[in-house]
Amino acid sequence: MMYAVGTYLKFLFQSTNQYGVHSPFVYDYLTKCLYKRTTHQGGKILKILLKSIPYLKLSSVLLKNNNPALAKRLSQVYPFLQYDTLAADLIVIEKNQLLQIDPSWLEKHCHDESMILMEGIHHSKNFTAVWESFCEQPWVSVSIDFYDGGILFLRKEQAKQHFRIRI
Repeated sequence: MMYAVGTYLKFLFQSTNQYGVHSPFVYDYLTKCLYKRTTHQGGKILKILLKSIPYLKLSSVLLKNNNPALAKRLSQVYPFLQYDTLAADLIVIEKNQLLQIDPSWLEKHCHDESMILMEGIHHSKNFTAVWESFCEQPWVSVSIDFYDGGILFLRKEQAKQHFRIRI
C-alpha cells in the first residue's frame, strides 16, 4: 500500500500534460486521441485501447493472455481486427502477464509501427522494474507512463524519449 502511495505521489510531481510534450507524434496522440471524450464504457486501459485503434489505424492485435472478454469487446467495436498475428500492430499485456514477458519474445511480435500497452506498471516494485527494463530496450523509441499502465512505441524515425503523462 505504501509503495502505491509513494509511486503515485512521485508520478504526480514528475508528470505533465500535453503542454510539456515536445514530440509532435506524442502531442498529436495525446490531443487528437487520448484526451478526446468517448462514449465507450470501461476502465482507463480499455478506453485507451478503443481510442487508439482507429487513431493509429491498427488492424492486428495480440492479447498476451488471450482474454476472451477483452477480445469480445474489441471485436464488437472493431470487427475488422485480426488476432494473434505474427507481427501485431497492437500488443496488450495485462498485469497478470507482465512479469512473464521476455523482451526478445516481445520484439519478435512487433514491427516499426507497433504499439505495446502494458497494464499495472506501478502495481509493485517488480512491475515497475519490468516496465523500466522495457523502456530501456534499444528497439523502443517512445514510452508513455500514465501510472495505471504504459505504452511503448517502436518508431525508428523518432529519437528515444520517455514521458510521464496525466490522462
